[in-house]
Amino acid sequence: MKFDDMTKNEKRLLLYLETCSVDHGGLVHTQHMNSDDMQIAKQAVE
Repeated sequence: MKFDDMTKNEKRLLLYLETCSVDHGGLVHTQHMNSDDMQIAKQAVE
């Protein structure tokens, strides 16, 4: 998927996940993710 084709929420989640990768050694704190974020992440894995 191209970055330009991503929704605002997908871009925001990508930025959060990249920040986790850099600042927290890849550890994602799911308590900072809402249900939309969880759904987007689930779809990305499938």
